Amino acid sequence: MDDINPYAAPKAELLPTDADASRTRFEHLRTEGHAKALGWLLAAISITSLFADWLAKKFRWMDFSVEPGLWAIGWDAWVISIVAALAGVGLIRLHARAWWLAVFWSAGLGLANVINLPSSLVGMVFHAAVLRFLFLTPTRRVLHPSYAHVLRLTPHIPSTTATWIRPVLLLFVMWAGFMLWLTVR
Repeated sequence: MDDINPYAAPKAELLPTDADASRTRFEHLRTEGHAKALGWLLAAISITSLFADWLAKKFRWMDFSVEPGLWAIGWDAWVISIVAALAGVGLIRLHARAWWLAVFWSAGLGLANVINLPSSLVGMVFHAAVLRFLFLTPTRRVLHPSYAHVLRLTPHIPSTTATWIRPVLLLFVMWAGFMLWLTVR
């Protein structure tokens, strides 16, 4: 006797066909682009925070004729930069673990900004906006481990980074160039 009940309700699979995966992917392309842009922003922040810490030491030690190397960058700047870089690369690649790193990084620095409140209002607002984006339902869906299956089923659908990141990265590069110009003049 066969164990299959012909009158049982059909069992649905999460994504049985490529058409369902394509539909899901097209629904979340905009969120993918913003997540990738946030990843580029975190990567840029990681590099510029190391650069800014080194420049601060360089200006501080200029009176003593000491040229600081990488050893002059504080351990806290290294930790913040490494976590931001790992979260940024993970967000660019849409890895599920990157969500946890980005939340940890943004919540930690947001809390540090709350402690240092009068002078760090902009940083607190920035980290609140990052946390809000990370906790939105579409972002959680795109960075969920099950979404990796959708990405594997739809390699033919191109995902672009949001366009707002281009002028922001240009500002980071211009700031770094200006600070380098200040040190060599």
